[in-house]
Amino acid sequence: MARPRDDRLPGWPAVLTELREEAGLTIVELAAETGISSSVLSCWERGETSPNLRGVEHMADYFGYEWELVKK
Repeated sequence: MARPRDDRLPGWPAVLTELREEAGLTIVELAAETGISSSVLSCWERGETSPNLRGVEHMADYFGYEWELVKK
């Protein structure tokens, strides 16, 4: 039975998948590069779970993006 989607970060699964594929990496290769397990990355890409802020920042750093948290 499929897990329900985690909608805390809508669009995250597609963004992560696109960045990984553009880099020419498999999930296993990305896991080895980042130290985040392939099962966690797979869950993120399928939308079953969402990363915490630290995970998002880690991925942004890896792919060369800056993510800022805007406080109102």
